[in-house]
Amino acid sequence: MELSLQHGIRNQKSKIQNRIRKNARSGGLRSMQRCNDMAGENREYVFLECTESGVRHYRTQKRVKGQNIKKLELKKYNAKLKKHTVHKEKKK
Repeated sequence: MELSLQHGIRNQKSKIQNRIRKNARSGGLRSMQRCNDMAGENREYVFLECTESGVRHYRTQKRVKGQNIKKLELKKYNAKLKKHTVHKEKKK
């Protein structure tokens, strides 16, 4: 019984390590700056910066092409201030 549990844990660990290696080989954040989703829509990663503290905590995707594309402005939780604050889109 213990032997099969140890094998299962090792197997899970190796799967995680393989995933990490695959992400490292793909180029990391630079390759994620622009991506194409299944529908072929061009999307871009943007960072959300807190308007009160100026810290960037969140990253999200945004459509690049289309009508009425405005800067994102969302209320998100800021752990430093311990409250919800307005976060605006900033490109890195």
